[in-house]
Amino acid sequence: VGFTPGTGNMDNGVTANPHTVSGLLPNTDYEFYVQADCGGTDQSLWAGPFSFTTLCATFTAPYNYDVESASTTTSSVIEDCWSSTPNNTSSSYRWDVDGSGGTPSSSTGPDGANSGSNYFYIEASSGSQGDVAYLTTPLVDVSALTTPSLQFFYHMYGADVDTLAVEVSDDAGATWTNELYIIGEQQTASSDPWMLQLVDLGAYTGDIQVRFMAIRGGSYFGDISLDDIAISELPTCIDPSALMAGNMT
Repeated sequence: VGFTPGTGNMDNGVTANPHTVSGLLPNTDYEFYVQADCGGTDQSLWAGPFSFTTLCATFTAPYNYDVESASTTTSSVIEDCWSSTPNNTSSSYRWDVDGSGGTPSSSTGPDGANSGSNYFYIEASSGSQGDVAYLTTPLVDVSALTTPSLQFFYHMYGADVDTLAVEVSDDAGATWTNELYIIGEQQTASSDPWMLQLVDLGAYTGDIQVRFMAIRGGSYFGDISLDDIAISELPTCIDPSALMAGNMT
């Protein structure tokens, strides 16, 4: 981006439409100019610049993302090949990146990131009850893992926290399978520690994507946050969770 015509790579004698250019880097912004050549010295002025961004390459597991390389945003434009989309494109209930400590609302959300400064969050002051927002990973190849797993830290403090779900696709997003629901408030204070969640992805092979689905509750007391997300080998000794006591006398 920003080059002067004549200083970039030149493809002369292009007759096919569309025209294929090889050797480009993934997830990179490019510009191009076009000039009509009618033979001899009969040439048009340069038209452009026209811009495009190449698609992301597939990451290879183990894949670890701590959100630190993403710029903070409130516009839902997330870097590093992640994407954030509401199911209703007119809704402002969506995933963003925070790096300033707590979320903008009081009495909901964490005091800060699980590690570093940045983390994903939903600002529940926006949108309406029942709105859904998706946060989707890039493609990750899990072929090198014996038993793949998803591990992430989450913070769900707020009186009207609704639902966080995890869905997985192995067909480039054509279909999604739900693998987890976490419902309701999980922390009781913004200062409470983040919780670690482990999801067994042993049923999947090849290239997969994971998306986090958040559902808005009835008020702004419903911020949901994520940090330190990894797709890696399933631990051999899994921490106990969801313990219950029964038959007490």
